[in-house]
This record gives sequence, structure tokens and C-alpha cells, in this order.
Amino acid sequence: MKLALCCLIVSHQAPDLLILDEPTNNLDYQSQEVLTHAVKAFTGTLLVISHDHYFIQDFDVQSSITLH
Repeated sequence: MKLALCCLIVSHQAPDLLILDEPTNNLDYQSQEVLTHAVKAFTGTLLVISHDHYFIQDFDVQSSITLH
């Protein structure tokens, strides 16, 4: 995940759509912060599948389905 995001940053050719499936799994706190910052800076369409409510709340996005 980190390598893919780094490649997008240095290539200056960001995709129009970014799909993230459980992006915070197996990441330490510092890596989660880097990921959050990179995703917030992303200007395209974002599709996130995640159980990490804190990660989702950082983007102030309303989920289409909320399971409790």
C-alpha cells in the first residue's frame, strides 16, 4: 500500500479513481497518518471499503450502509 501511494505521488499522474479495500489493515499508527494525509490530498473519486470508523470519519464522508 505504501509503495503504491508513493509511486502515485512521484509520478504526477494520479488516477481518476482510487479503490481502497480495508486500507488501514496491518498498518502502524504512523503509516495510517501518512495514508490519511495522502487520501485527503487525492482529488479524484474515492471508493473505500473499511471497518475502521475513525479512518472514514477523518474524511467527513457519509457511508451508504452502516452496520452495527
